[in-house]
Amino acid sequence: MQSPPYELDVDHPTVWVARNIPFGCTDLATLIDDLVDHPRVTVSSLCQSEGGRDVPVLVFADHDGHAESLSAARPISTIWVQARLHAFESHSSRVAASLCRWLAAAPEADALLRRTQVVVAPIMDIDGVAAGDSGKDRNPVDFNRDWHASPHWRVVQAAIDRIDAVHAAAPLTMLLDLHSPWFYEPHHWHTVDSLDPKPLGRLLDHFDLAMDNDDRRATWASRVSFGYLREIPTNSVPFAAARWLHNRDNAIAATMEISHDHDELGRPIGVEQLDAYGRALGQALGQTLSQALS
Repeated sequence: MQSPPYELDVDHPTVWVARNIPFGCTDLATLIDDLVDHPRVTVSSLCQSEGGRDVPVLVFADHDGHAESLSAARPISTIWVQARLHAFESHSSRVAASLCRWLAAAPEADALLRRTQVVVAPIMDIDGVAAGDSGKDRNPVDFNRDWHASPHWRVVQAAIDRIDAVHAAAPLTMLLDLHSPWFYEPHHWHTVDSLDPKPLGRLLDHFDLAMDNDDRRATWASRVSFGYLREIPTNSVPFAAARWLHNRDNAIAATMEISHDHDELGRPIGVEQLDAYGRALGQALGQTLSQALS
């Protein structure tokens, strides 16, 4: 049985309706303003979009924020996190923003950032977000179906070029592509079936533990089904970002699906849960990398 439609009385010629908890271009600008002067952070533009907007990227490292310019005498690795290939999936940007704040401020981030740089692109489809589009199945090609030798979208080409550049200087150990699933699905993670599942399994274990220990996670239920990770064939959804990366040596490549409105137990999701997800992701990245290097 379907719920009755909502009725709104609005005395204004223009109405904006949020599908999820909003995270727009002004929220991204606030995040950057808050972090731009932090010693761990370097902010730059990945590229200019087709609409002439900068696509910001934040680099976190424990050496005055200039990890990518380090000499070979101090080798490090790279973790790449991106969100919002589909413009209406705002929860992915909220989790990315929470991760950014954790990387900048948490004492536990020190050990991670001494060994690696973390590159975060909180909004990839900046034009779609500015326009309030969905971005799903965008013409002429979906942003998450454009990862191949000749991408249509500037931001995809710029991301591929940037990933190749940082990988040459500081090998890429992980790429996480943040999304939101269909309404009826709780949050989950998936990767291609040709990857060794053990490294991603360790990341999930550390994530679950961090969520369990987060006093501010409110009602979020963190447990996911690891078996689901192995059900995505390599040729499924061709030219998606995580699949583009899957053949790089020793790199963990995964898509994280962050639920729109409810967790596995049907409980509503709010800002507190999304913030907890970002913090837990940061802790999981640190623990996973530490375990891999030990």
